[in-house]
Amino acid sequence: MRFPMLMQVWSYQISHRLLVFRSYEKEGDTTATEIEFVGVVGMKTRSSYRSLTLQEVESDREMQDLVNIPDRLSHRFRRIRLLDGEEPAGFVVCGNVRVREVPLGY
Repeated sequence: MRFPMLMQVWSYQISHRLLVFRSYEKEGDTTATEIEFVGVVGMKTRSSYRSLTLQEVESDREMQDLVNIPDRLSHRFRRIRLLDGEEPAGFVVCGNVRVREVPLGY
């Protein structure tokens, strides 16, 4: 999935293991794009991205070094590589990813 817009880390709730990225608001916008990573067990992110691409991968050495998931539970998690443009820029290991448009309240 590609999001050709400025995105920022909007919130992270440790107790709910929820990470939210949100598009920067521009004048005239009535909605913002939110990407929710649910059930986060490990991550390495930047605070913002010029153009965010999510790329699901089967296995990744850097993710494995940070997040030790037993083989019997591995099928429950998604490994998402984050790219800023074409440049590798972190990752998220989580249970699911949701994308939604949210209204902006002015």
